[in-house]
Amino acid sequence: MKMRKIAESTKSEYEISLARESSIKKSLDSAVADSRLTNQAQVQLTELESNAGTAKAMYENFLQRYMEAIQEQSFPISEARLITPAAPPSGRSQPIP
Repeated sequence: MKMRKIAESTKSEYEISLARESSIKKSLDSAVADSRLTNQAQVQLTELESNAGTAKAMYENFLQRYMEAIQEQSFPISEARLITPAAPPSGRSQPIP
């Protein structure tokens, strides 16, 4: 009778332990799956940040070129013409004291 009670108690503890083990395995599997999703999301985030940085650099480059073009348009256009061709000097030059 006493042995039967010990055996039933041990069997009950064993079944409880199996249930706990199963629960822990499910929790671990869930944590691993979440970790994989997080890693995939991190990779995607890094790629999106890289793309955003490239797009920002291109935008700033085009904006700078646009501003330069606008400034060039505001400069007056002067016409110059050549009256006489330049001639080499006839002698050495030096500063006047």
